[in-house]
Amino acid sequence: MDARIRQLRDRARHLADAARNADSMVDYNRLMSESAKAEDEADELEAQRYDREAAHG
Repeated sequence: MDARIRQLRDRARHLADAARNADSMVDYNRLMSESAKAEDEADELEAQRYDREAAHG
């Protein structure tokens, strides 16, 4: 799970960087939206991991 979280965080960072270099606002908005989705998924996985760890002691 840690690898997946790192992968999502890296993807989010890459997409945000690409958005800052986008040629149009449409591309910027699309890339930032994809970046936010990757961050949200990583946050959800971290919350699930935390809940599992808390439940086991």
